[in-house]
Amino acid sequence: MVNYLPDKAPSEDTASISVHKEWMKTEKMKKKPNFERVAVCMDATLSHRRHLIIKDAAPLGTIKAEYPWLFDEDEICKEFGRIQGPKSRGIKELLKDGLQKYGDAVLKVCKLMNRTDPSFAWAVDQLPLQRNEDSKKDATAVAAVFGIPLLFKEKIRSFLLFADENTEDTPALFIKGNGSTLGECTEFSVFLEGEEVGSCSHLLPALSAYVAAYYVFNLAYPTAFKKTMAFFQKIILNIQDNLKFDRSVLSILEKINQNL
Repeated sequence: MVNYLPDKAPSEDTASISVHKEWMKTEKMKKKPNFERVAVCMDATLSHRRHLIIKDAAPLGTIKAEYPWLFDEDEICKEFGRIQGPKSRGIKELLKDGLQKYGDAVLKVCKLMNRTDPSFAWAVDQLPLQRNEDSKKDATAVAAVFGIPLLFKEKIRSFLLFADENTEDTPALFIKGNGSTLGECTEFSVFLEGEEVGSCSHLLPALSAYVAAYYVFNLAYPTAFKKTMAFFQKIILNIQDNLKFDRSVLSILEKINQNL
């Protein structure tokens, strides 16, 4: 990541960063904020924000108090782009393209391995109902989101909960739908340590914010969802690191590649 822990911009100092922060706090309270200037200020304060999160290991409450704009579905995805660098593609585009590339193969392998659960089955049932190619691609991507953890024998509940589910034993970061089943959900919210960091009406944008949050807040992947997240990172998003794949992940990847 190009801007994992960037230096302060030459044009900025402690005083100017403080001015940017205070202006953004005031602007966050407005009904019609100046989004263009917000983007400029967020760019200018990236170094301070990354040091706050990584070097200072600031608690979530402090981060929100300093940078309230970061707790927004669209802004957290933009922050991912800032960290990746100016030449990177947006996480929503990366995620959508990756899921559409591997989606059909994921569904085939799930069928071959007889892996299913209620949310995955519902998502697969929606595929024949799509009337055009674009909606079918999106529906395939959604089904693949639920199929990937099933292939690694990891629980979907490790990242997605529904309205009537207990949140006491959940991971620090998760998505919560406002319905009792996937088909009933009209809103998906991303939570970190009980704090909402963004919400939207569709699963894929919520998933983008969920994945981005690992990078933005410098989080480790949860053990119960580690293989799935490694697959999303290295295969779906094509973000590489020096860590090796688990053998079971490589085995599943080989099966997926055979069905592309």
